Amino acid sequence: MVQKFSLKTSSQHDNATQPEEVAKIIFQAISIEKPEFRYVVGNDAVSLLEARKNMPYSEFQKMIIQNIIQ
Repeated sequence: MVQKFSLKTSSQHDNATQPEEVAKIIFQAISIEKPEFRYVVGNDAVSLLEARKNMPYSEFQKMIIQNIIQ
């Protein structure tokens, strides 16, 4: 199980939003007078938030757990 988790997180890391993209958004947020409460950066974050909005929490939780242990 630990090996599966390690492989899964490695592949997720390879497909994650790049730090430079996150840094740009942080810079924008600290450079404006009235920043937003929350910023969503990257397609991975957008997809997760959409999934969370469109399903009950218990289903979302199962999806996250399944994604981690597959």
